[in-house]
Amino acid sequence: MTTLTASVGKRAEAPSLVPGTIETPALDSVSCTMSLASPDAPAENDHGWSYRLHVGMSVELHKETDPLPEFDARKDSSVWGNDAERSELVPGLGDRAYLLVVDEQTSELRVVEGGAVIKLSISASMDYAAADDGGEPPLDEPDPPAVEPYHADLITDMRDVMKKLKTA
Repeated sequence: MTTLTASVGKRAEAPSLVPGTIETPALDSVSCTMSLASPDAPAENDHGWSYRLHVGMSVELHKETDPLPEFDARKDSSVWGNDAERSELVPGLGDRAYLLVVDEQTSELRVVEGGAVIKLSISASMDYAAADDGGEPPLDEPDPPAVEPYHADLITDMRDVMKKLKTA
């Protein structure tokens, strides 16, 4: 996630695998997550709030079936089970790609290429710095920033992921 990291700031947490990896003759599947923190929002601003961009990635390799029909059938539903506010076809990326905008703070990019289905998701959240010390956050929690400014970075990072997966 080189481009997203450069745009947002720095890694707040190292990437980690999500439990549930599948390795079978029919399907291989793996997921990982990471968080990015913005240097523009210091760990503790005047009200103790900072924001993070959470990035999730999943890769499925369908070895016996064509994933395209199911991929198209799910083009409007996010991994969180919510219907997207909008779903846009992304030309020139894989065999087919959709950018799902779930809401202002959550988007997901899905690509199918051959038997591979790759998903990159981003979600913004607000964190209260004193919560780890047992502090209660003030009632006026700010809204997280919109993730739409990161859509181009998400597409660029998807291209890099796809290239690396092909050469792995």
